[in-house]
Amino acid sequence: MIKLEIDDPRLDPFRDLKGRDAFTEGTLVAESSKVILKLLETSAVPIALLASENDIKNCPFDYEKFPQVFLVADQDIKKLVGYHYHQGFIALASRAAPTPLNDLGPHVLILNGITSPENVGTLIRTAAGLGISDVLFDAKTCHPHVRRAIRVSMGNVFYMRWHQTYDLPGAIKKLNQRGIKVIGSANDPGSLSINNFSWEGVGQAIVIGSEGHGMDDAVRAVCDQLVYIPINEKVAHLNAAGVGAILMHEMLRVRRV
Repeated sequence: MIKLEIDDPRLDPFRDLKGRDAFTEGTLVAESSKVILKLLETSAVPIALLASENDIKNCPFDYEKFPQVFLVADQDIKKLVGYHYHQGFIALASRAAPTPLNDLGPHVLILNGITSPENVGTLIRTAAGLGISDVLFDAKTCHPHVRRAIRVSMGNVFYMRWHQTYDLPGAIKKLNQRGIKVIGSANDPGSLSINNFSWEGVGQAIVIGSEGHGMDDAVRAVCDQLVYIPINEKVAHLNAAGVGAILMHEMLRVRRV
């Protein structure tokens, strides 16, 4: 454990985090003691911990698991990270390796062009809460291990197996070949109301499209079924995270009855 001034280059991984929400390849940034506690329950390898001088005195997790522990004055945390931060702890750790596509299932959350880290984090948190442990996403989707997505997921992303693909239609076809039925959310002609759709089946995956345009045409084309959620006609559409929550609940509800 070492006290540092905020201009020390050893603090560079924590500097101006708000201005660079992307992560260094292979690493992630986790904020708050609750999120770090979940991080330490996984196979992620701790690299460094940033803490304020006061908060380290009552640290709720074993900070000795971090090879490097850097302390800064309480008033300097905001200056260092670039935003107002009250949580006292920020961790740098390795990211879990991706899971091979063929190992995903039987229930998978698929994200197509979800660019908002808040929506991605909320979808991940909901999936974990409902018992879905696998997420497949394309290159246009915000990576679930981006700092803001981790924070919104409350660290539940660390319990998820993940796979990123540059060919989402091709990846969906491979899920189909393994008997996983892929259901896309869309208000297209021919879509079934979720009230009329049978969620029976051993393996199923749900595709949530982008906030502005929905699923890509090529992704729509390889879905086994398109479904929509009946809503008040005065409301144009629901938020992507809201749609995902409803569809994931419906998919798993029949297995709990």
